Amino acid sequence: MVGAELLHKIDNRLKQITGKNTDFGSIDVILIGDLRQLPPVRPTPIYKKIRTSMIGPHLWRKLKFYQLTTVMRQANVAFSQILTEIGNGDVVDEHEFQLIESRFFKKRGCCYIMS
Repeated sequence: MVGAELLHKIDNRLKQITGKNTDFGSIDVILIGDLRQLPPVRPTPIYKKIRTSMIGPHLWRKLKFYQLTTVMRQANVAFSQILTEIGNGDVVDEHEFQLIESRFFKKRGCCYIMS
């Protein structure tokens, strides 16, 4: 994940290259990512104020957001819906919990996840 500091550096470099003092030097920038992903370990997340600077998340707030809704990484529709519920912070019921557990198998005392 790109941290706030790196996003600010990209913004500054594009302004320097184009000579324009607008966001990203008026160059179209596409950012792709999963908002449910854990934030970066060291850098400040792009949606928060940088701790050591007066720079805020102004670039983040100006982005146009397009949510992709088609799941491409999981073919099992029921399992995909459960993963979405978990990502939303919803509590799974007993049936859904059993479906998650059915994806595990044991081999020589270890637990593996079936892909």
